[in-house]
Amino acid sequence: MSRFFNRLRGQWPESPEQGPDMEAVRRGMVPWSAEEFWAVFNHEAELRGTPQDDWDRRPSTVTLTESDGTTREVRFNPDLLLSQVMRWLGDRYEGLPWTQIVSHMYRYLEIKGFVQEHQARLEEAGLLARDPDSDELMGIATDLVEVLATVPFEAEGPEEAGAASWTFDYDRVLERVRERAGTDEEPLF
Repeated sequence: MSRFFNRLRGQWPESPEQGPDMEAVRRGMVPWSAEEFWAVFNHEAELRGTPQDDWDRRPSTVTLTESDGTTREVRFNPDLLLSQVMRWLGDRYEGLPWTQIVSHMYRYLEIKGFVQEHQARLEEAGLLARDPDSDELMGIATDLVEVLATVPFEAEGPEEAGAASWTFDYDRVLERVRERAGTDEEPLF
């Protein structure tokens, strides 16, 4: 995901009227909300259960402004689930700057990636619940989603020349979740 943002860096104006700059997006400096995460999560689940023939098949494009002032058009593939989610976010947040919409999509993907990458540790910490019969994920602790929706990302790797990859730091997230829950040890489910 960081390569995607390294390619896009500098392609949107940085003025406040235009929304956050891509560096703020890449560093997770644009907070979101747990309610909005769940709205996107539920929409994605609904799409997964919908035949692709019933998806919104209209062409979708975005015009990017390069740092030198030139523009280019990027087309989204309507056959890709994430393109459908991004279109839905664009409709949901109509009127917001494009970079803010991108920041919410990026954070959504980072949250899902974090939960997947740290699944065993999160279960051990009592932040994920599984159905004992099917072993399917049943739930994510509210405090975990609240923290992931708002906490800035941390740098992984060297920051010089934009080489750092920005994402959630497991230990920092767990610390913030426990602060919210007011506990050091107890499971939060």
